Amino acid sequence: MDSKYNFGSFPRTLAAEPAVQDLGDLELIARRLGPEQAPGDLGFTVADYDTTAEPQDLEMVVALVRPGGPAEGSGLEVGDVFETVDGIAVTGERASHWFGLIRVPEGRTLKFEVRGGKTVEITAGPPR
Repeated sequence: MDSKYNFGSFPRTLAAEPAVQDLGDLELIARRLGPEQAPGDLGFTVADYDTTAEPQDLEMVVALVRPGGPAEGSGLEVGDVFETVDGIAVTGERASHWFGLIRVPEGRTLKFEVRGGKTVEITAGPPR
């Protein structure tokens, strides 16, 4: 919890040999909240993703836009598939970045790119 970075998940298939292997660069997302800070409310939820899906097929799909919440009126719709948050990809093997990117303090505006070329901006409301 003291790290300034969120956890990361990087699925890889490795050969048994050699014993030491170079995994290349692994991208981590810096935390956007302080250790005791509650995340602001964005007013939407995403569907649970298929845990049996291949890593390259993971997507964050809007399941609910809560009436009266910060996302209402933003243009976000149920079924939209997020491609980026603040310019950082959140599909496929990079889907694990999602949770670190959307946990922001109240008042922070996030820019989402949605499949099909739509851009949506949502300002986080008070924590729920």
